[in-house]
Amino acid sequence: MEHRMRCKVCGKIWCFTDQDLKKNSSNSLMSGIAAIGGIASVLGGTTAQQHLNYDIMERNQAKVVDYYQCPNCRSKDVVELSEEEWEEVQTQESFANARVSVNANATTEALLTRIKLLLEDKDWPNANAYCDAVLDAEPESAMAYVYKLMAELRVSKQADLANHKVPFDTKPNYQKAVRFADDSLRQMLNGYIAHINERNERERLDGLYNNACAAMQQSATEEAYKNAASLFAVIKGHKDADNLQAECLRKAEQARLEAERKATEEKAAAAGQAKKMKKIAMIVAPIVVAAIVAAVIISGNMQKSTAYNAAVALAEAGQYDEAVAAFTELGNYKDSAEQINEITYNQAVALLESGNYDEAISTFTDLGNYKDSAEQATNAGLEKEYVYAIALLEKGQEYHEEARKIFEMVGGYKDANKYFNSFVVRMTSEQSDDTVCTYIYNENGEISRMNCNNAAAIEYDYNEAGDLIRMGNTTYTYSPDKRTVTQTSKGSVYLDNYTIVNEYNEQGLLISSTRSGSNAGTTTCTYELNRDGTVAQKAEIRTQLPGGYEAVTTYEYGSNGLVSKEIKSTTYNYDQNHGHSPSSVQTLDYSYDSDGRLILAESNHTSYTYSQWSTDVKESTYHYTHQYTYGWVYAPNAEK
Repeated sequence: MEHRMRCKVCGKIWCFTDQDLKKNSSNSLMSGIAAIGGIASVLGGTTAQQHLNYDIMERNQAKVVDYYQCPNCRSKDVVELSEEEWEEVQTQESFANARVSVNANATTEALLTRIKLLLEDKDWPNANAYCDAVLDAEPESAMAYVYKLMAELRVSKQADLANHKVPFDTKPNYQKAVRFADDSLRQMLNGYIAHINERNERERLDGLYNNACAAMQQSATEEAYKNAASLFAVIKGHKDADNLQAECLRKAEQARLEAERKATEEKAAAAGQAKKMKKIAMIVAPIVVAAIVAAVIISGNMQKSTAYNAAVALAEAGQYDEAVAAFTELGNYKDSAEQINEITYNQAVALLESGNYDEAISTFTDLGNYKDSAEQATNAGLEKEYVYAIALLEKGQEYHEEARKIFEMVGGYKDANKYFNSFVVRMTSEQSDDTVCTYIYNENGEISRMNCNNAAAIEYDYNEAGDLIRMGNTTYTYSPDKRTVTQTSKGSVYLDNYTIVNEYNEQGLLISSTRSGSNAGTTTCTYELNRDGTVAQKAEIRTQLPGGYEAVTTYEYGSNGLVSKEIKSTTYNYDQNHGHSPSSVQTLDYSYDSDGRLILAESNHTSYTYSQWSTDVKESTYHYTHQYTYGWVYAPNAEK
């Protein structure tokens, strides 16, 4: 394989192959062996051997070439050229060497026909040279620039421009062709770019779709299915991605339930095995005790009353299995049967108090209607769920939803209702393109931490009044009336320190906000309000050179009284000074759930680039979405 390198300092281009690298490795190895031999000769050899080894080492070392260092300026700031870049270098070199002789009587039309034929023959250098000849005579010949572009891209037919790998709208030849083209040709050229962009975007989405499908097919666990669902979410609306995302989430829930079922079965099997071993012990130990008691009775050394008292003593000592065996051996003597029930009951109570809920429930159930065994069995089940729910709270926020369901299920048991009523709904995650952020909340229902998949985690702190005082490396201080906020950022040259001063009307509604910073200049926002106090329009002015701008944002509201659409038109000072407006227009459409919570924000952003030499306006539009997910969070101190 051949490698082509270019120096980023002097522009020198050089080549080497894998075979060259192998020779380098071989020479380095031989040099190393000779060096070792030289050292060995010093320790135990002749002077001639030393000189011979060092001579071999130096000769092999001299053959080693640093192919990743520029042979011209010796800089190591180099880059390997891609196939496309190498092809472009070769094209430019061939263009520079091409020379043609043009008949002085040849018309532009004849020359363009000649160029077309040269392109069909893939004679790129001469085609380019004839284009230059045409442009020498007619500098604004759009077709000459089109053909020059085709020669540069090595395209034989004009229609094949649409099949190029990447957009070429940044190429100077394309830009000049569009500049001097008539409407028909300009539309055709722009159509090529649009086709390439659409095709590449479709291929990108297809690639993501195929990766998501592969991830789905390989999934077997809840986590794997959720990961596949997140991949489909990135390409929402493409093919059947929405349906497959829903299918992944459904299968994730099935996998979760199946995992819980297996865990329960394994736990039950383990408990059953332990109970079986315990029963064996219960059979063996009582036999020994009963044998002793029986022997005493038979031998006449102890009366049944003495055996009865011994069994009572065993029960009082907490040796329930032994006591039951002793009372069983006594048969109908006195209240032995009643004692067995009482001992079993006390044993169940002890199991419950020690947290062995399943055994306690089983034992209370076996007692039937003895005392309050039925009620105790029910309470043991509730206690088991109650304790488990509290443990889930301690495990972390991702378990809060499940804990809330359990508290709801156990209802009025202990203070379960208090726990149940301490949950609040909060936004737990948001996703935009490939970025996913999750939020962790404190007991006041305030964000305490934000985790994003492509950035460091950010911690939040608040004062006693609930005001945000720290977010990551940025701190906030407030004036006594809360109208002035000062931000101080540390650890980044990109963050500015600034002060925000807010102004409110008599009803306490915000009508203006001024933000002043050391780097970002001053930004002033004024608000026009509707009669109901909602914001109708926001006017924004930023006084910073050269990045100053003016922006106007209007708001539309839905039947739920919430903002349904936001339209922001921005004009930068540079465009305004040249009589152009706007620089960009952004439209945001908002969707809410039945409880009025924002679940989707869709943005369409169009930027306008104005030419200084013509009335041409270049538009570039991109679309993105923000998806918001909500969940129950345990926050006992939050305002409900």
